[in-house]
Amino acid sequence: MRLEVIYTDRYFQDWPTWPLIYEWEDVFAEELGLKLVDSNKASVTAFYIDKVLRFSSRKLFGDNRLIIFADKFINKRQAFYFELLPRSSFYFTGSKNTIPVIIDFWKSIDLNLFYNAYKNCKIVLISNFQAYNYLKECKCPLNIYHFPQSIADKYKISTDAPFKKTYDIIIPGRVDSILWGFLKEYEKKFPDIEYLYREDINGKFVYISNKTGIHYSGQEREEYMNLLRASKVTLYSTVGIDGDEVRTGGFSPVTPRFLEMISAGCEIMARYPANEETQYFEMEKICISCDDYLLFENELSKALNGNGPDLKLYENYLSKHHTSVRVGLLKKILAQTR
Repeated sequence: MRLEVIYTDRYFQDWPTWPLIYEWEDVFAEELGLKLVDSNKASVTAFYIDKVLRFSSRKLFGDNRLIIFADKFINKRQAFYFELLPRSSFYFTGSKNTIPVIIDFWKSIDLNLFYNAYKNCKIVLISNFQAYNYLKECKCPLNIYHFPQSIADKYKISTDAPFKKTYDIIIPGRVDSILWGFLKEYEKKFPDIEYLYREDINGKFVYISNKTGIHYSGQEREEYMNLLRASKVTLYSTVGIDGDEVRTGGFSPVTPRFLEMISAGCEIMARYPANEETQYFEMEKICISCDDYLLFENELSKALNGNGPDLKLYENYLSKHHTSVRVGLLKKILAQTR
């Protein structure tokens, strides 16, 4: 199977989490010689078929004749596409001409609808290793492969050029309630620490200093990465713990934010479970899971008063998870598929 294009949402989707995906697309496009095409142009017919199926009964959706008919009108170019969540009805991502990479997959997803929506695909790539293994256990009829998330090669870390650290701690993105509680307890004991936390103000993400109250812009990708690079320590937890289990069904994937923190040369105070995903990403090599306050206090004090992380360890670690490595994985998968 030979790819021709990458469908992208970059021409209409500008939420701050999406530029990370666009960076992946850029690496794939460059290394594979693929053209970036607006995903809205994949198929107008598929858009309207999707609308019909969404507002119709499952009985109608189960009529495969409609899906087969719709698939005839999908763009014939062999395409690659990063899809945030799986669809429950037919769309261009379920075409025989498209290879979707499903980034988030939760246990609550209706498997029969998922199977039917992607039954025409020659290949379906699943990012979360837990979800991939779950689908295998459920005897998924689709041709699925594990395709882990990554970080763009431009974020390679160098042992020769450590970042200048201005802030003690940054809490990027979603705040884990337990880690947040640990930090507030630590602040009582060590009131001189400065940390940045994120807030949404008028639809824009800003980072606020607990000491000065100053707002630092973190909406744009480079602004966010620069704040990470300027911080000694970050707080991180995997998705799907501490009350988030209801949403994910117990899956607890490692997100690219973990890789971003490493690329920024940060020490990481983390909470995560032992599962296939965290073992795949070898999280224990980078940070331990702080499951009680005393452990958190000890680790944070060492991080704040130490000489920073082992950048050689970080460099070697990231070499396994740059997007170009995933390009190599995709080439191997494609070579197995006719």
